[in-house]
Amino acid sequence: MIYYFSGTGNTEHIAKKLATKIGQEFILITHETITDKDERTIIQTPLYFWSMPQIVKEYLSMITWKKKMN
Repeated sequence: MIYYFSGTGNTEHIAKKLATKIGQEFILITHETITDKDERTIIQTPLYFWSMPQIVKEYLSMITWKKKMN
């Protein structure tokens, strides 16, 4: 699963290309986005002044990550 945020469309373009290439869904990060914690996850985001957009920081802070052993 690919979760992305794109302010201008550039990151969205790359997320779509990557999703097509690896056969995954892509979902825009919003304040209502829910993450399925039981699957591999890719996060794509632009950097603004060397930092992630606030909406992405908030989204990442809501997730409890667990390490999967292969």
